[in-house]
Amino acid sequence: MEIVHIFLIIFSVVLGIILFISFNFARFLVLPIRVRPGWVIKAEERKGLISIKWYNELVKEEICIRSEFGYKLFGELVINDTPSDKFVVIVHGYRFNYIGSLKYGKMFLDLGYNVLWYDNCNCGKSKGKIVTMGKRESKDLAKIIEYLRSRFNNSKIGIHGESMGATLSMMYGATDSNLSFIIEDCGYSDLKQELTHQLKKLKIPVIIILPIARLFIYLICRLKLNEVSPITLLKQDNALAKIPMLFIHGAEDNFTPTSMCYDLFDAKRGEKYICICDKANHAESFLLDRLKYINTVKAFLYNTNFKEETNE
Repeated sequence: MEIVHIFLIIFSVVLGIILFISFNFARFLVLPIRVRPGWVIKAEERKGLISIKWYNELVKEEICIRSEFGYKLFGELVINDTPSDKFVVIVHGYRFNYIGSLKYGKMFLDLGYNVLWYDNCNCGKSKGKIVTMGKRESKDLAKIIEYLRSRFNNSKIGIHGESMGATLSMMYGATDSNLSFIIEDCGYSDLKQELTHQLKKLKIPVIIILPIARLFIYLICRLKLNEVSPITLLKQDNALAKIPMLFIHGAEDNFTPTSMCYDLFDAKRGEKYICICDKANHAESFLLDRLKYINTVKAFLYNTNFKEETNE
């Protein structure tokens, strides 16, 4: 009886630890703490990626759009000084906010585009409490695109997404063949694979923790991991095959493996381009090789715009 008693105690402790790790992994993933915009501004300026002076002097219009899930999405619209019917929506990554999009916004403004950046759910000024790693967020992006099209008739709209923003941009792209382009920067190809990678990095046993964490994730926000898989969508016959895409990734990315970029690129049908930036970790391509990044985007946009204009 004493041996059984000891066994039950050990079993209960181990089970408790497994449940604790699984729950907190799930909770942190879908109920993250917001990163304050002020902290992001200081971090981005310290790296030389943006200028607060430039941002404060920029003429911008605050927009507020209601998600189909009930919460409000906040963003800013910047109309280029040079009249243009070309727009780009910039989508930030996990836990970030639109301040992280400003560096890309300046690039697109310099290239003659009108720019809209916004905060995803539970980020920055936007409301909502749950992050679904691309599932709901891709539908929020649909509302943003719908807003632009209703306000600016015959506008040409493209998307630039970073990290989770890249993933959800591809997910949305599968539903909209009228997009001019998608630029995906360091997006994950499949949520289950990404979480598996993160657990392995933390040296946490995937085979034990992930199945239980998946259950907690579903109970918290009704998210199934296989619902976030852009690589699956790229392999299917949908709108993504008709949209020109540029894939960008850091060669030293240990958060979202560089191999995921190659997998996405190989899966993509139709017009596609790829750019791997040496020595760059996750979301560092623009930081470490700005000239290459801008020139690659410029060449990509030139090619897609030329084909668009030729087809008109």
